[in-house]
Amino acid sequence: MRALPAQSMETPRSSSTSYLASIIQRYAQLAELNTPSQNISLAPFVLILDENIAEAKEEFKEFLFAQFSGDVPPKGRIIGAVNAIWARLGSMIFVHEIGNGCSLLKVSNVRIREVILSRPTWMIAGWLGVIRSSLLGH
Repeated sequence: MRALPAQSMETPRSSSTSYLASIIQRYAQLAELNTPSQNISLAPFVLILDENIAEAKEEFKEFLFAQFSGDVPPKGRIIGAVNAIWARLGSMIFVHEIGNGCSLLKVSNVRIREVILSRPTWMIAGWLGVIRSSLLGH
């Protein structure tokens, strides 16, 4: 077995070091907007600006929150069921597990999203699920 030359071993390290340094430098340029205050419960409290809330609402408008009580269907069963029911009306639905019986459903098609939200509960693959908008106030 031959040993690698010393310079070839240094090259990946120096390139990964410079990459890491560029990431650190990018985040080092973040400015502090405000200092956290304390809530009456002594928990840290930070004010989130309205424009940040608006951007988050826009980013997450395609997501629906699904929650199952009791036994939770496997992710594959959820994917198969929701796409068999609703994807035939338009685009595919993506499922992201959150945990504790909760999932996020990414529903890009507005019409399908409205159909899903027209009822609060659905039987999905034999399990009762509550589906609602993932955004507060919607």
